[in-house]
Amino acid sequence: MRNQSEVALRTAIGKLRRAHQDGRWRAFHLYPGLSDEWVAAYVGCAMVEAHEAGLAGAGDARDLAEETWRSIASAQRPDGRWGFNGLAIGDGDSTMWAIRLARALGEVPGLNAVRVLAEHQRPDGSLSTYAAEEPIRSIIDADPGLSFGGWIGPHACVTAVGSTVEEVADGSLRYLAQTQSASGGWRAYWWQADAYVAAFAVQGLTTSFPDVAARAAQWALSLLEEDGSVWQDGAPSAFATACVARAASWSPAMEHRPGARRALDWLQSHLDLRGGWPASALLRVPDPDDVEPWVPGRTWVSGGRRERALVLDVDGVFTTATALSAFARAATW
Repeated sequence: MRNQSEVALRTAIGKLRRAHQDGRWRAFHLYPGLSDEWVAAYVGCAMVEAHEAGLAGAGDARDLAEETWRSIASAQRPDGRWGFNGLAIGDGDSTMWAIRLARALGEVPGLNAVRVLAEHQRPDGSLSTYAAEEPIRSIIDADPGLSFGGWIGPHACVTAVGSTVEEVADGSLRYLAQTQSASGGWRAYWWQADAYVAAFAVQGLTTSFPDVAARAAQWALSLLEEDGSVWQDGAPSAFATACVARAASWSPAMEHRPGARRALDWLQSHLDLRGGWPASALLRVPDPDDVEPWVPGRTWVSGGRRERALVLDVDGVFTTATALSAFARAATW
């Protein structure tokens, strides 16, 4: 089993190493192009975790993450934000991932970066991707009467990311604790896989709200099939499975570790022949006025570039980074 795990981890890190070009990782092609700021920061964080956990093949993982930080640090907007890529405006989610990467490396993201997060946090503690309707309304040439209640409203998936960012953590944790469903989960705004929220919420909640964290981990584990996978859209999803594994791996309840291991074992046995894991992270782009994109009846455009798009991380970079992060946490038990 140990050899199989090492093979999985080495192929994952090898895949991410090969995908690292010009100091960036890239995924999700939308109308501004591929994301190389948000995605780069996200993958960089997973690489730091892999290095700190001493995972097989992670000897240079931190070096690659440091190169990424140097690259995206130069892309920071004057207002302190980072964005999807250089052609997109800055947003709260990308900015928090950049801050998380900087701090994981012992770097300073700058005062503007942390100050601007206050514009994304609502009075109830939730975090939104866009702080205001403008300039994004003008950029996408939206109808003047179109509500932006979806894009500037509370996003549980973004709030979960902020649960470990010091400046917004208290409010984020409070919001997550107060809005947890009776079953223990939350709905993701930008993702098909709701488990993405739990993957990062449990990490933040474990210390301050351990009961909430444990319920979220239990909910995530309830998504597992008998073989340890999570199905999405009629097929097993490595991304959703990795999200469940990460949530359960961070749980304060020891009894959740066997479930996390079951998901990790499934991942170990379902490697992509090209290394890492096959693409299965589905990013969705709701209409700006859509506050509940998970409600059935929406029409989505697979591979679209704008609103109503469902976009796959075609090369599996985002999926692989998420799985790597789950393995890194489990290695600390």
